[in-house]
Amino acid sequence: MNAHIKTNVPLTSALVLQQSNSVYTSDLEKRYLEYIDFGSIAAANQQMASVSATISDVICLRKRYIRKALSELLLSHPQQQVCILGAGLDPLSIFLLEHCADRISHIFEVDGSDTIHTKATIYSDLIPDTDLPHCIQCNLTDTKLLMETLQLQGYQPEKPSVILFEGVVHYIHNHQFITLMQRFRSGDKHNRVIMDYCLELTDVPEYAQPLHNTIIDLFEKFIDDRVNLYSRKGIMAVINDLNVSSIQMDSIKNVEFQLNGNNKLFQQQGEGLLEMLTFSI
Repeated sequence: MNAHIKTNVPLTSALVLQQSNSVYTSDLEKRYLEYIDFGSIAAANQQMASVSATISDVICLRKRYIRKALSELLLSHPQQQVCILGAGLDPLSIFLLEHCADRISHIFEVDGSDTIHTKATIYSDLIPDTDLPHCIQCNLTDTKLLMETLQLQGYQPEKPSVILFEGVVHYIHNHQFITLMQRFRSGDKHNRVIMDYCLELTDVPEYAQPLHNTIIDLFEKFIDDRVNLYSRKGIMAVINDLNVSSIQMDSIKNVEFQLNGNNKLFQQQGEGLLEMLTFSI
C-alpha cells in the first residue's frame, strides 16, 4: 500500500464505512479498508456503539440488500450502466467488478466531497488494470452540471442504468430529490433506482420510538442539520409524482428475512429506522 494515500475522511462517511466493515469480505475490499484512517472518528464511533448495536445492524443489512439487488438487476440487461450517487467511501465498485464486471459497461461514482478523488487514487492503486469506475466530484443538487459531467465521462441516457441512491435522501430537500430523479427518467422506464429512506415516527411502533429518536438525534448532531424523514404514504406520494413503475418497498424486517431467512433482530414493521425502495423510472 502506498503510505501517502492513507487519509482522514469526512465523519459520516467514515462512520458508515466502519459500522459496515463486516460486509466487506473479499481480499480487495479488506485491502481497501486499510487505506482509511479511522483514528479521527474513534470518539464518534464509540458514541454510536453506546447508543445501540441497531445502527450497525441496519447499515449492514442495507448494504447487503443493495448488493443483492444490484446483482439481480444487472442480469436483466447486458452491459448496463451503474450510477452511484452520493458514493461516500463504500467500495461498491470493487464488489461490482469482482462479481458483475461482464454485465456492466460503465460505473460512475459521484460525491460532493473531494474525498472522491482520494477514493479514485485508492482504486487506481488496488485495481490498476481497469478504467472503471469513473469517480466524479459534483454536488448532486446541481442536476444540470451533474448530467453534463456524467455524459462527458461516457454516460448514455438512452441505455439502461441502475441508479443507486443510498443514504442520501435523508440529507436533501424533497424538491431536490424530485429534480434529481427527473434527470434519470426514461421514456420506456429502462432505469431502475435502488434507495432507502428514514421513517417518520408515525410508522414506527410505539415501543421503538425512543431508540428511533435517539439515533436520529445522534446523526443530526454529527451532520449539524436535520435528517429528512418520510412516512410510507409520504414517500409513495413523492415517487408517484415521478410517474415511476414496478415499485417495491421493503421494511428492515423484510430485508432481514430475505437475507437471513429469519427475524432475530427485527420483529415488527417500522423497526430499524429505514426502509428500502426500488422502482423503474
